[in-house]
Amino acid sequence: MAISSSLKILKSQVSRHISLVLAGNIFAAGLGFISLLLISRNISVGDFGLFSISLSMLLMAPLFTSLGIDTTMTTYASSYLGKGDFKQASEVTKAAIIFRFISSFAAGIGMFFIAPFLAKNVFHYPELTDLLRLTSLGILLVSLFNHLKAVLYSYRMFKKYVVILILVDLVKLSAALILTHRSKMSAYSAVAIFSASPLLGVILGTWVIRKDFFTPLKHTKKIILHLLPSSKWIFLSDITKQVFPSIGTFMLVKMLDSKAAGIYGLALNLTYIFPILISSFNSVLLPEISRFQKISQFETYLKKSLKILMYMAAAAIIFSFFSGKFILFFFGRRYADSIIVFDWLIFSYLVAAGNSVLLCSILYSLKKTRIVALADMTRLLAMVLGCFFLIPLLGATTPAILALILNITIGTFLLLYVFEHINRTKLSRLKLDSSSCAALPDI
Repeated sequence: MAISSSLKILKSQVSRHISLVLAGNIFAAGLGFISLLLISRNISVGDFGLFSISLSMLLMAPLFTSLGIDTTMTTYASSYLGKGDFKQASEVTKAAIIFRFISSFAAGIGMFFIAPFLAKNVFHYPELTDLLRLTSLGILLVSLFNHLKAVLYSYRMFKKYVVILILVDLVKLSAALILTHRSKMSAYSAVAIFSASPLLGVILGTWVIRKDFFTPLKHTKKIILHLLPSSKWIFLSDITKQVFPSIGTFMLVKMLDSKAAGIYGLALNLTYIFPILISSFNSVLLPEISRFQKISQFETYLKKSLKILMYMAAAAIIFSFFSGKFILFFFGRRYADSIIVFDWLIFSYLVAAGNSVLLCSILYSLKKTRIVALADMTRLLAMVLGCFFLIPLLGATTPAILALILNITIGTFLLLYVFEHINRTKLSRLKLDSSSCAALPDI
Protein backbone atom coordinates (compact mmCIF):
# COMPACT_ATOMS: atom_id res chain seq x y z
CA MET A 1 0.00 0.00 0.00
CA ALA A 2 2.79 2.41 0.93
CA ILE A 3 4.73 1.53 -2.23
CA SER A 4 1.69 2.06 -4.48
CA SER A 5 1.01 5.39 -2.77
CA SER A 6 4.61 6.46 -3.36
CA LEU A 7 4.47 5.36 -7.00
CA LYS A 8 1.33 7.46 -7.42
CA ILE A 9 3.26 10.50 -6.19
CA LEU A 10 6.12 9.75 -8.59
CA LYS A 11 3.68 9.71 -11.53
CA SER A 12 2.07 13.02 -10.56
CA GLN A 13 2.44 16.38 -12.28
CA VAL A 14 4.84 17.51 -9.55
CA SER A 15 7.09 14.54 -10.29
CA ARG A 16 7.09 15.36 -14.00
CA HIS A 17 8.03 18.96 -13.21
CA ILE A 18 10.88 17.79 -10.98
CA SER A 19 12.16 15.43 -13.69
CA LEU A 20 12.02 18.22 -16.27
CA VAL A 21 13.85 20.76 -14.09
CA LEU A 22 16.43 18.20 -12.93
CA ALA A 23 17.17 17.09 -16.51
CA GLY A 24 17.43 20.73 -17.62
CA ASN A 25 19.77 21.67 -14.76
CA ILE A 26 22.03 18.67 -15.39
CA PHE A 27 22.15 19.31 -19.14
CA ALA A 28 22.89 23.01 -18.60
CA ALA A 29 25.59 22.11 -16.05
CA GLY A 30 27.12 19.79 -18.65
CA LEU A 31 27.23 22.61 -21.21
CA GLY A 32 28.83 24.88 -18.64
CA PHE A 33 31.42 22.22 -17.82
CA ILE A 34 32.38 21.88 -21.49
CA SER A 35 32.77 25.67 -21.70
CA LEU A 36 35.10 25.61 -18.67
CA LEU A 37 37.04 22.72 -20.20
CA LEU A 38 37.57 24.67 -23.44
CA ILE A 39 38.70 27.75 -21.53
CA SER A 40 41.11 25.77 -19.32
CA ARG A 41 42.77 24.16 -22.35
CA ASN A 42 43.26 27.41 -24.27
CA ILE A 43 44.66 29.78 -21.66
CA SER A 44 47.60 29.44 -19.31
CA VAL A 45 47.24 27.95 -15.83
CA GLY A 46 47.92 31.37 -14.32
CA ASP A 47 45.26 33.05 -16.45
CA PHE A 48 42.81 30.29 -15.60
CA GLY A 49 43.48 30.99 -11.94
CA LEU A 50 42.61 34.67 -12.45
CA PHE A 51 39.51 33.63 -14.39
CA SER A 52 38.50 31.27 -11.55
CA ILE A 53 38.76 34.07 -8.99
CA SER A 54 36.59 36.32 -11.16
CA LEU A 55 34.09 33.51 -11.73
CA SER A 56 33.87 32.87 -7.98
CA MET A 57 33.05 36.54 -7.39
CA LEU A 58 30.49 36.39 -10.20
CA LEU A 59 28.74 33.41 -8.62
CA MET A 60 28.91 34.52 -4.97
CA ALA A 61 27.92 38.20 -5.27
CA PRO A 62 24.33 37.53 -6.51
CA LEU A 63 23.70 35.51 -3.34
CA PHE A 64 24.40 38.63 -1.29
CA THR A 65 22.41 40.95 -3.56
CA SER A 66 19.27 38.82 -3.22
CA LEU A 67 19.06 39.25 0.59
CA GLY A 68 16.69 36.27 0.51
CA ILE A 69 14.07 38.16 -1.52
CA ASP A 70 13.89 35.47 -4.24
CA THR A 71 12.66 32.75 -1.89
CA THR A 72 10.37 35.12 0.00
CA MET A 73 8.83 36.32 -3.25
CA THR A 74 8.29 32.72 -4.36
CA THR A 75 6.48 31.75 -1.16
CA TYR A 76 4.23 34.83 -1.10
CA ALA A 77 3.47 34.90 -4.82
CA SER A 78 2.75 31.15 -4.88
CA SER A 79 0.48 31.50 -1.85
CA TYR A 80 -1.54 34.21 -3.61
CA LEU A 81 -1.66 32.14 -6.80
CA GLY A 82 -2.97 29.20 -4.77
CA LYS A 83 -5.83 31.43 -3.62
CA GLY A 84 -6.47 32.59 -7.19
CA ASP A 85 -5.38 36.15 -6.33
CA PHE A 86 -3.36 36.79 -9.50
CA LYS A 87 -3.32 40.57 -9.03
CA GLN A 88 -1.68 40.39 -5.61
CA ALA A 89 0.82 37.79 -6.87
CA SER A 90 1.75 40.14 -9.71
CA GLU A 91 2.20 43.03 -7.28
CA VAL A 92 4.59 40.98 -5.12
CA THR A 93 6.54 39.81 -8.17
CA LYS A 94 7.01 43.31 -9.58
CA ALA A 95 8.01 44.82 -6.24
CA ALA A 96 10.61 42.08 -5.74
CA ILE A 97 12.03 42.63 -9.24
CA ILE A 98 12.42 46.35 -8.56
CA PHE A 99 14.19 45.61 -5.27
CA ARG A 100 16.45 43.04 -6.99
CA PHE A 101 17.38 45.48 -9.75
CA ILE A 102 18.31 48.21 -7.26
CA SER A 103 20.38 45.88 -5.05
CA SER A 104 22.08 44.26 -8.07
CA PHE A 105 22.87 47.59 -9.69
CA ALA A 106 24.34 48.87 -6.42
CA ALA A 107 26.47 45.71 -6.07
CA GLY A 108 27.69 46.04 -9.65
CA ILE A 109 28.68 49.68 -9.17
CA GLY A 110 30.35 48.81 -5.88
CA MET A 111 32.39 46.03 -7.52
CA PHE A 112 33.50 48.38 -10.31
CA PHE A 113 34.93 50.90 -7.86
CA ILE A 114 36.47 48.52 -5.30
CA ALA A 115 38.01 46.25 -7.97
CA PRO A 116 41.48 47.88 -7.69
CA PHE A 117 41.46 47.46 -3.90
CA LEU A 118 40.39 43.80 -4.08
CA ALA A 119 42.91 43.00 -6.82
CA LYS A 120 45.83 44.61 -5.02
CA ASN A 121 45.15 44.13 -1.31
CA VAL A 122 42.98 41.00 -1.11
CA PHE A 123 44.10 38.80 -4.01
CA HIS A 124 47.54 40.43 -4.47
CA TYR A 125 47.20 40.40 -8.27
CA PRO A 126 46.84 43.98 -9.64
CA GLU A 127 46.15 42.52 -13.11
CA LEU A 128 42.83 41.26 -11.72
CA THR A 129 41.45 44.82 -11.70
CA ASP A 130 40.05 44.81 -15.25
CA LEU A 131 38.62 41.30 -14.82
CA LEU A 132 36.82 42.22 -11.60
CA ARG A 133 35.47 45.37 -13.21
CA LEU A 134 34.11 43.25 -16.01
CA THR A 135 32.35 41.05 -13.47
CA SER A 136 30.44 44.12 -12.25
CA LEU A 137 28.26 43.78 -15.36
CA GLY A 138 27.93 40.06 -14.76
CA ILE A 139 26.80 40.60 -11.16
CA LEU A 140 23.90 42.73 -12.36
CA LEU A 141 22.88 40.29 -15.12
CA VAL A 142 23.32 37.09 -13.09
CA SER A 143 21.36 38.57 -10.18
CA LEU A 144 18.46 39.61 -12.42
CA PHE A 145 18.50 36.27 -14.24
CA ASN A 146 18.41 34.36 -10.94
CA HIS A 147 15.43 36.40 -9.80
CA LEU A 148 13.57 35.90 -13.09
CA LYS A 149 14.11 32.16 -12.70
CA ALA A 150 12.43 32.40 -9.27
CA VAL A 151 9.50 34.23 -10.89
CA LEU A 152 9.14 31.44 -13.46
CA TYR A 153 9.16 28.89 -10.61
CA SER A 154 6.35 30.78 -8.88
CA TYR A 155 4.17 30.71 -11.98
CA ARG A 156 5.06 27.05 -12.68
CA MET A 157 6.61 27.96 -16.04
CA PHE A 158 9.13 25.14 -15.75
CA LYS A 159 9.35 24.33 -19.47
CA LYS A 160 10.14 27.95 -20.30
CA TYR A 161 12.67 28.04 -17.45
CA VAL A 162 14.50 24.99 -18.80
CA VAL A 163 14.53 26.33 -22.38
CA ILE A 164 15.90 29.71 -21.28
CA LEU A 165 18.51 28.11 -19.01
CA ILE A 166 19.80 25.83 -21.77
CA LEU A 167 19.87 28.69 -24.30
CA VAL A 168 22.02 30.78 -21.93
CA ASP A 169 24.52 27.95 -21.50
CA LEU A 170 24.50 27.27 -25.23
CA VAL A 171 25.50 30.91 -25.75
CA LYS A 172 28.41 30.39 -23.34
CA LEU A 173 29.54 27.27 -25.17
CA SER A 174 29.12 28.80 -28.63
CA ALA A 175 31.13 31.88 -27.66
CA ALA A 176 33.87 29.68 -26.18
CA LEU A 177 34.00 27.58 -29.36
CA ILE A 178 34.20 30.64 -31.62
CA LEU A 179 36.96 32.30 -29.60
CA THR A 180 38.87 29.02 -29.37
CA HIS A 181 38.60 28.48 -33.13
CA ARG A 182 39.92 31.99 -33.79
CA SER A 183 42.66 31.61 -31.16
CA LYS A 184 41.40 34.67 -29.26
CA MET A 185 40.62 33.03 -25.95
CA SER A 186 42.03 34.85 -22.94
CA ALA A 187 41.15 35.35 -19.29
CA TYR A 188 39.42 38.62 -20.20
CA SER A 189 37.31 37.08 -22.99
CA ALA A 190 36.46 34.11 -20.75
CA VAL A 191 35.15 36.42 -18.01
CA ALA A 192 33.28 38.41 -20.67
CA ILE A 193 31.52 35.21 -21.83
CA PHE A 194 30.28 34.31 -18.35
CA SER A 195 29.39 37.91 -17.51
CA ALA A 196 27.44 38.74 -20.67
CA SER A 197 25.66 35.45 -21.49
CA PRO A 198 22.96 35.89 -18.76
CA LEU A 199 21.75 38.94 -20.73
CA LEU A 200 19.89 36.54 -23.03
CA GLY A 201 18.17 35.00 -20.00
CA VAL A 202 17.18 38.44 -18.69
CA ILE A 203 15.71 39.43 -22.07
CA LEU A 204 13.80 36.16 -22.57
CA GLY A 205 12.64 36.01 -18.95
CA THR A 206 11.35 39.58 -19.03
CA TRP A 207 9.55 38.84 -22.31
CA VAL A 208 7.81 35.80 -20.79
CA ILE A 209 6.40 37.78 -17.83
CA ARG A 210 5.89 41.05 -19.74
CA LYS A 211 2.10 41.10 -19.27
CA ASP A 212 2.46 41.11 -15.48
CA PHE A 213 5.58 43.23 -15.29
CA PHE A 214 4.73 46.22 -17.46
CA THR A 215 1.72 47.39 -15.47
CA PRO A 216 1.47 50.18 -12.84
CA LEU A 217 2.63 49.34 -9.31
CA LYS A 218 1.17 51.44 -6.51
CA HIS A 219 2.56 49.97 -3.28
CA THR A 220 6.17 49.06 -4.10
CA LYS A 221 7.72 50.32 -0.86
CA LYS A 222 4.99 48.83 1.32
CA ILE A 223 5.31 45.38 -0.29
CA ILE A 224 9.11 45.34 -0.06
CA LEU A 225 8.98 46.30 3.63
CA HIS A 226 6.51 43.46 4.12
CA LEU A 227 8.84 40.95 2.44
CA LEU A 228 12.12 41.98 4.08
CA PRO A 229 11.49 40.64 7.64
CA SER A 230 11.26 37.09 6.24
CA SER A 231 13.96 37.71 3.63
CA LYS A 232 16.65 38.59 6.16
CA TRP A 233 16.32 35.20 7.85
CA ILE A 234 16.32 33.37 4.52
CA PHE A 235 19.45 35.33 3.56
CA LEU A 236 21.25 34.22 6.74
CA SER A 237 20.15 30.65 6.11
CA ASP A 238 21.39 30.72 2.50
CA ILE A 239 24.78 32.08 3.55
CA THR A 240 25.32 29.41 6.21
CA LYS A 241 24.18 26.64 3.82
CA GLN A 242 26.67 27.94 1.23
CA VAL A 243 29.57 27.98 3.69
CA PHE A 244 28.77 24.72 5.53
CA PRO A 245 30.16 22.19 2.96
CA SER A 246 33.48 24.06 2.64
CA ILE A 247 34.19 24.33 6.38
CA GLY A 248 35.57 20.80 6.47
CA THR A 249 38.15 21.51 3.76
CA PHE A 250 39.30 24.74 5.43
CA MET A 251 39.62 23.10 8.86
CA LEU A 252 41.54 20.09 7.49
CA VAL A 253 44.07 22.35 5.74
CA LYS A 254 44.50 24.38 8.91
CA MET A 255 44.74 21.49 11.38
CA LEU A 256 46.27 18.65 9.32
CA ASP A 257 47.74 19.12 5.82
CA SER A 258 46.86 19.60 2.16
CA LYS A 259 46.77 15.82 1.58
CA ALA A 260 43.95 15.38 4.09
CA ALA A 261 42.13 18.29 2.46
CA GLY A 262 42.66 16.65 -0.94
CA ILE A 263 41.18 13.36 0.27
CA TYR A 264 38.14 15.14 1.67
CA GLY A 265 37.92 17.55 -1.29
CA LEU A 266 37.71 14.75 -3.86
CA ALA A 267 34.86 13.07 -1.97
CA LEU A 268 33.09 16.40 -1.60
CA ASN A 269 33.36 17.17 -5.32
CA LEU A 270 31.95 13.75 -6.19
CA THR A 271 28.76 14.69 -4.32
CA TYR A 272 28.23 17.75 -6.54
CA ILE A 273 25.09 16.12 -7.98
CA PHE A 274 23.31 16.65 -4.64
CA PRO A 275 23.29 20.49 -4.81
CA ILE A 276 21.80 20.15 -8.31
CA LEU A 277 19.18 17.71 -7.00
CA ILE A 278 18.31 19.94 -4.03
CA SER A 279 18.06 23.02 -6.23
CA SER A 280 15.85 21.19 -8.76
CA PHE A 281 13.51 19.83 -6.10
CA ASN A 282 13.25 23.20 -4.36
CA SER A 283 12.50 24.94 -7.65
CA VAL A 284 9.35 22.84 -8.06
CA LEU A 285 8.28 21.96 -4.52
CA LEU A 286 8.57 25.37 -2.83
CA PRO A 287 5.99 27.00 -5.16
CA GLU A 288 3.84 23.87 -4.87
CA ILE A 289 3.87 23.74 -1.07
CA SER A 290 3.34 27.50 -0.80
CA ARG A 291 0.00 27.02 -2.57
CA PHE A 292 -1.32 24.86 0.29
CA GLN A 293 -4.26 26.53 2.05
CA LYS A 294 -5.11 23.85 4.63
CA ILE A 295 -2.92 22.54 7.44
CA SER A 296 -4.02 19.00 6.53
CA GLN A 297 -2.29 19.42 3.16
CA PHE A 298 1.06 19.99 4.90
CA GLU A 299 0.50 16.95 7.11
CA THR A 300 -0.35 14.65 4.20
CA TYR A 301 2.57 15.90 2.12
CA LEU A 302 5.00 15.45 5.01
CA LYS A 303 3.98 11.86 5.76
CA LYS A 304 4.11 10.77 2.10
CA SER A 305 7.47 12.45 1.55
CA LEU A 306 9.00 10.74 4.58
CA LYS A 307 8.12 7.37 3.05
CA ILE A 308 9.90 8.28 -0.19
CA LEU A 309 12.96 9.42 1.79
CA MET A 310 13.11 6.00 3.46
CA TYR A 311 13.26 4.31 0.05
CA MET A 312 15.98 6.74 -1.04
CA ALA A 313 17.99 5.92 2.10
CA ALA A 314 17.75 2.20 1.27
CA ALA A 315 19.00 2.94 -2.27
CA ALA A 316 21.91 4.96 -0.84
CA ILE A 317 22.92 2.01 1.36
CA ILE A 318 23.03 -0.25 -1.70
CA PHE A 319 25.00 2.36 -3.68
CA SER A 320 27.60 2.67 -0.91
CA PHE A 321 28.71 -0.93 -1.56
CA PHE A 322 29.87 0.07 -5.07
CA SER A 323 31.31 3.53 -4.33
CA GLY A 324 34.76 2.17 -3.51
CA LYS A 325 35.18 0.49 -6.90
CA PHE A 326 33.98 3.67 -8.62
CA ILE A 327 36.57 5.89 -6.89
CA LEU A 328 39.43 3.43 -7.34
CA PHE A 329 38.64 2.93 -11.05
CA PHE A 330 38.56 6.64 -11.92
CA PHE A 331 41.06 8.15 -9.47
CA GLY A 332 43.42 5.35 -8.45
CA ARG A 333 44.54 3.90 -5.14
CA ARG A 334 46.12 7.11 -3.93
CA TYR A 335 42.55 8.31 -3.25
CA ALA A 336 41.48 5.10 -1.49
CA ASP A 337 41.02 7.01 1.77
CA SER A 338 38.32 9.09 0.04
CA ILE A 339 35.99 6.09 -0.13
CA ILE A 340 34.91 6.14 3.51
CA VAL A 341 34.60 9.94 3.41
CA PHE A 342 32.44 9.71 0.29
CA ASP A 343 30.12 7.16 1.93
CA TRP A 344 29.63 9.38 4.99
CA LEU A 345 28.94 12.38 2.73
CA ILE A 346 26.36 10.46 0.67
CA PHE A 347 24.21 9.86 3.74
CA SER A 348 24.89 13.36 5.04
CA TYR A 349 23.67 14.91 1.80
CA LEU A 350 20.66 12.61 1.71
CA VAL A 351 19.56 13.89 5.12
CA ALA A 352 20.41 17.47 4.07
CA ALA A 353 18.23 17.04 0.98
CA GLY A 354 15.32 15.93 3.16
CA ASN A 355 15.86 18.87 5.49
CA SER A 356 16.06 21.46 2.71
CA VAL A 357 13.51 20.13 0.23
CA LEU A 358 10.94 18.85 2.70
CA LEU A 359 11.18 20.58 6.08
CA CYS A 360 12.61 23.97 5.11
CA SER A 361 10.14 24.31 2.25
CA ILE A 362 7.24 23.67 4.63
CA LEU A 363 8.60 26.12 7.20
CA TYR A 364 9.18 28.80 4.54
CA SER A 365 5.60 28.30 3.36
CA LEU A 366 4.38 28.65 6.94
CA LYS A 367 6.45 31.88 7.25
CA LYS A 368 8.72 30.29 9.90
CA THR A 369 11.93 31.51 8.27
CA ARG A 370 13.56 32.49 11.57
CA ILE A 371 13.50 28.89 12.83
CA VAL A 372 15.33 27.65 9.72
CA ALA A 373 17.99 30.40 9.92
CA LEU A 374 18.71 29.77 13.61
CA ALA A 375 18.95 26.03 12.98
CA ASP A 376 21.38 26.53 10.08
CA MET A 377 23.57 28.95 12.04
CA THR A 378 23.66 26.55 14.99
CA ARG A 379 24.68 23.73 12.65
CA LEU A 380 27.52 25.82 11.18
CA LEU A 381 28.86 26.80 14.62
CA ALA A 382 28.69 23.18 15.81
CA MET A 383 30.61 22.05 12.70
CA VAL A 384 33.44 24.53 13.37
CA LEU A 385 33.71 23.55 17.05
CA GLY A 386 33.38 19.84 16.28
CA CYS A 387 36.12 19.95 13.64
CA PHE A 388 38.40 21.84 16.02
CA PHE A 389 38.13 19.20 18.75
CA LEU A 390 37.70 15.99 16.71
CA ILE A 391 39.95 16.33 13.63
CA PRO A 392 43.08 15.44 15.68
CA LEU A 393 41.30 12.24 16.78
CA LEU A 394 39.39 11.11 13.68
CA GLY A 395 41.36 12.66 10.81
CA ALA A 396 39.96 13.42 7.34
CA THR A 397 36.63 11.66 7.97
CA THR A 398 35.72 14.08 10.79
CA PRO A 399 33.83 16.75 8.75
CA ALA A 400 31.80 14.10 6.91
CA ILE A 401 30.82 12.29 10.13
CA LEU A 402 29.96 15.58 11.82
CA ALA A 403 27.90 16.69 8.82
CA LEU A 404 25.78 13.53 9.02
CA ILE A 405 25.29 13.81 12.80
CA LEU A 406 24.44 17.52 12.64
CA ASN A 407 22.08 17.11 9.67
CA ILE A 408 20.22 14.33 11.49
CA THR A 409 20.06 16.41 14.69
CA ILE A 410 18.82 19.55 12.93
CA GLY A 411 16.45 17.51 10.79
CA THR A 412 14.93 15.83 13.85
CA PHE A 413 14.45 19.20 15.53
CA LEU A 414 12.79 20.72 12.44
CA LEU A 415 10.61 17.64 11.95
CA LEU A 416 9.37 17.76 15.54
CA TYR A 417 8.78 21.50 15.23
CA VAL A 418 6.72 21.04 12.05
CA PHE A 419 4.59 18.28 13.60
CA GLU A 420 4.13 20.32 16.78
CA HIS A 421 3.06 23.34 14.73
CA ILE A 422 0.61 21.23 12.72
CA ASN A 423 -0.91 19.69 15.86
CA ARG A 424 -1.09 23.07 17.62
CA THR A 425 -2.83 24.63 14.61
CA LYS A 426 -5.32 21.75 14.38
CA LEU A 427 -6.06 22.02 18.11
CA SER A 428 -6.57 25.80 17.99
CA ARG A 429 -8.94 25.46 15.03
CA LEU A 430 -10.83 22.68 16.82
CA LYS A 431 -11.29 24.94 19.85
CA LEU A 432 -12.41 27.77 17.58
CA ASP A 433 -14.99 25.51 15.92
CA SER A 434 -16.19 24.31 19.33
CA SER A 435 -16.62 27.84 20.64
CA SER A 436 -18.50 28.79 17.46
CA CYS A 437 -20.88 25.87 17.95
CA ALA A 438 -21.37 26.75 21.62
CA ALA A 439 -22.33 30.27 20.64
CA LEU A 440 -25.19 29.07 18.41
CA PRO A 441 -28.70 29.59 19.86
CA ASP A 442 -30.71 26.58 20.97
CA ILE A 443 -33.37 25.37 18.58
